[in-house]
Amino acid sequence: MIPSVLDSASRIHFPASPGQNGNDTPGLSAEERFKKVKKKFAIGAGVAGAGGTVALALGALIKGSQFPALFLRKVGGVFSLLSTISYPVAEIGNEFKNYFLARSHNHTNGNSASNGNGNKNDIINFDEWMKVDYRLTSHGLFFYIFGRFLDPENWTKSVFHMAIAPLNVLYTAFTGYTWAFGNTQALIANGFRKAEQIKAKKAEDKGDKSLEEYHRLQASDFDKIVKSAERMLTVGSTANPAMPCLIHAADGLDFISKFFRGESSVGEFFQRPILGISKLASIFVALPEAYAKGVDAFMRVFVTEREHLKPVLPESFYKGMELLGKKIEKEISKDPNEKSLLRDIKNSGEMLFHTASPFAMGILFSEMLGRKHKSEEAQAKGGSAAFIDKWLGRYAKSITTIYTGFYIFFSRLPQGIFQSIYFGRKLIGKYIKKEGDDKTLTALKTLREKIYNNPVIAGVSALARKCIKFCVPNFYDENIENEYGNPKYQDVLAKYSLDQAKEKHKILFKLTELFSVNSTDTRNKKLNEIFQNGIFAKTAELYNHKLNLEEVIQGALNNDKAALEKVTQLLIEECLNYSKIECAQGKYLLNDTELGEIEKSVRNKINFIATPSEQRPFNKLAPLFPGALWLTKMFLNSLDIQSFIPTWHHDKPNKLEQYQGAEINHAFNKEYQVVKAENAEEARELLASLAA
Repeated sequence: MIPSVLDSASRIHFPASPGQNGNDTPGLSAEERFKKVKKKFAIGAGVAGAGGTVALALGALIKGSQFPALFLRKVGGVFSLLSTISYPVAEIGNEFKNYFLARSHNHTNGNSASNGNGNKNDIINFDEWMKVDYRLTSHGLFFYIFGRFLDPENWTKSVFHMAIAPLNVLYTAFTGYTWAFGNTQALIANGFRKAEQIKAKKAEDKGDKSLEEYHRLQASDFDKIVKSAERMLTVGSTANPAMPCLIHAADGLDFISKFFRGESSVGEFFQRPILGISKLASIFVALPEAYAKGVDAFMRVFVTEREHLKPVLPESFYKGMELLGKKIEKEISKDPNEKSLLRDIKNSGEMLFHTASPFAMGILFSEMLGRKHKSEEAQAKGGSAAFIDKWLGRYAKSITTIYTGFYIFFSRLPQGIFQSIYFGRKLIGKYIKKEGDDKTLTALKTLREKIYNNPVIAGVSALARKCIKFCVPNFYDENIENEYGNPKYQDVLAKYSLDQAKEKHKILFKLTELFSVNSTDTRNKKLNEIFQNGIFAKTAELYNHKLNLEEVIQGALNNDKAALEKVTQLLIEECLNYSKIECAQGKYLLNDTELGEIEKSVRNKINFIATPSEQRPFNKLAPLFPGALWLTKMFLNSLDIQSFIPTWHHDKPNKLEQYQGAEINHAFNKEYQVVKAENAEEARELLASLAA
């Protein structure tokens, strides 16, 4: 079958893609263009990294062992200063951009599904200013954290610090690549995406529909790479707190040891009360957190999100990772009644992750609340140094109190409490009460209803929802993409499975996108690009005996909906199979109703991709006024407590909802503002040290 498809493809006349005739863009696929630039960046980063390591080593020899840590913290301070300056511009600009984006599509009435006013440029860069600024911001925080890690005191201060050092080496290497380099890759791919969107707009202004649609599809390809990079940096970010939490735990154990030896006093340790409390709390959280984050990160990279991360991982590494990942996947996807040590490790790691992670993040950021925000040296010096230090300190104190305080007490703390109640009650039922799973489940459902219907929780949640619906009318609309909501586990599975399928079945998605194109000329150009770059030949064999690719290709060229339906059915089958395997790993079997809901969600997403851009509904949040979304995502959403009490009928649905809802939509997306508070303090410390 495959040779005949290739033969028929060779007989199709494809007009030259832009760039093949020397105009506009190179005749390369988005993936190949990204890989070329990423390779150059990796070489440059390698040279810079090697040079930087040598420079730090020489500095340590000449200026002392403290030099690398102090230098990196200064570098982080420079990034943080730039970040502090850019923050108000990025936040305000982001709100106005989102508002005018929604207004231009006439969707402020909240009914996103019924209005068909399309999006000309296809990819809507929602929250673009904030996301780009966060990519830059994270580099400053990484240098700062890495500098603290290299501080000799955190290695040799005590036997406890020496014991946790090997773990921190592993976490530093992992987060350095996934978080820091992931942010860089997201910036590179975002630059390509933006360039294609600009070219699409220029082509639209010139009335060249064919060229406009070509660049729109190129932007769509780069958008997939952006999302892959964002997925990778998210995995790294969730593992990031393990490092400082381990150092805090070592500090706490060192204090207890010295206290009993009479070498330290309570007053000395609690000079900064909140920091002292966080260090003692870390003793109980750090090791479970390190274990949980390690297991979770490993399983997500090698199993759960392996396909989706492929575009941003080195090919040589991915081959070995895929081989190992498939073996692990086979082992942990056994029948739920069969024993599997790896599956038990994965599930116990996830349980600890969802229980310990909220408290670990609370510990990490709570120390910011008790921090001094003025430098005695700068204030003693007076003049401009004292003025800048005072006002930057007040700025840092304000956003720390507002953002970090609200983040800890209304996002992280409730999440940790609810998860502790759920898993704690399950463990009590199994090991203390010796009751059956059905009885424990009944007790949990009853307990959840009591919490959900508590007058205070119900009242606050109802008021919060009322305010949210006023500020962002379509916030609870199931037909939109809401990066700040609380999705049901069926929707999470539909999203995850489709993300994986987009990479695994790249050819089918490229063909599916062609059904959204009105211009036959553009369809030919994109098909030519597929064949020219060898993507088709590498993956066509996957569909032998499953799909007649000749019919699909001709259907894409002729906009035949019957051909689209065949592709859709194959992709739905793939997504349902992924969902079954994912749930089997958590000893949960999806029923027909749940599978039907996942299928419906996947079909709607595929239909959206295949719909011509001018006919697509606006599927993003539509704030009623500038600042409405900021108010909703930062404050009001956290007060809708009922919405983020997860499903408690089984561990797996609970974990899926918690990870995407509480861990990503609530926590990760709010950490941008919390990191900004940390940046402001780092910038103040930098300026204070320069003034001194």
